[in-house]
Amino acid sequence: MFLTSPALYPDKGGWRLRDPLVFVYRGENLEVPAGELTDLASIPRWLPILVVLFNPIAGKDRYPAVLHDSLYRRKWATRKECDNVFLVAMKSTGVGWLKRHSLYAGVRAGGWTRGNW
Repeated sequence: MFLTSPALYPDKGGWRLRDPLVFVYRGENLEVPAGELTDLASIPRWLPILVVLFNPIAGKDRYPAVLHDSLYRRKWATRKECDNVFLVAMKSTGVGWLKRHSLYAGVRAGGWTRGNW
């Protein structure tokens, strides 16, 4: 469950958090600090239809995407655990089953390209 829902504003080709984002996962508060930069959903530019379908800036998946980016960047846990947090966070914000599992499959398939795991 997200305890906060901060505003995002465009900055440097991405989005920046105006205030901290806090998500409770298994009794632990996972916090993304104010000012953190994110690209939201890292959808490849060669798949523009996905951008239209998933619309990460306006969708229910925007805060889960911000959290997921931060967990990857910090290497909070294993890549699989970070991806599982993403799945749980999307469910908590009401992202539908098909979209939730499609995005989860995408990060499981391509998330390894986003860091040194």
